[in-house]
Amino acid sequence: MREEDGLPRLRVTHPVRGEIDAVVITGYGDVRAAFADERLVTGNGIDPSLPRTLFNQPGLLPAYSGEEHSRLRRMLTGSFTVHRVERLRPAIETIVSEHLDAMAEQGPAVDLVEAFALPIPSLAICELLDVPYGTRAMFQRCSRVIMDGTADAGQLIAASAELNAAMADIVARNRATPGTACWARWCGSTARSSPTRSSSASAPPSWSADTRPPRPNSP
Repeated sequence: MREEDGLPRLRVTHPVRGEIDAVVITGYGDVRAAFADERLVTGNGIDPSLPRTLFNQPGLLPAYSGEEHSRLRRMLTGSFTVHRVERLRPAIETIVSEHLDAMAEQGPAVDLVEAFALPIPSLAICELLDVPYGTRAMFQRCSRVIMDGTADAGQLIAASAELNAAMADIVARNRATPGTACWARWCGSTARSSPTRSSSASAPPSWSADTRPPRPNSP
């Protein structure tokens, strides 16, 4: 692709927009120029007319650009200091070692993507979010569906709904008894500021004309 004139275009399936024309940027200089171009945005916004999926719901950081993206990013900054991330090292090292041992036992040939590249990130996220061990198999299964470029809309919606329900339970648990997850302090702060809020408030918010988030400007 780098040897072709101009920027190659591909027809790809977007998890929210369906089939779209995408521009492939691979050269270092082109990538730097793209990131510096204010006409390009980091997200596609949220479309309340479409079914709720992981990629189409309020608060999804990559879906926002500009000030709204910066506001959400500032909320996360305190949870990703060197000290806080370092606390995850022992758990992640254990996860990696267990999967390397399993690969060695399975050898001599093993699918690196299936055995290592896919499970490690989702299990690390489980540690970050304090997902209960009994829920992690489901978390991994749904994550695979959502990240699979061949999944259809029905599969994406079903997997996202299952993940949303699990996340709502985790939020409710952290509101009742704040844990060590990166979002525990946000849940505790919300609960303290709204003592009469019911447990149903932990579920994903519904759309309305007054509460839908702003859509970023297109390039």
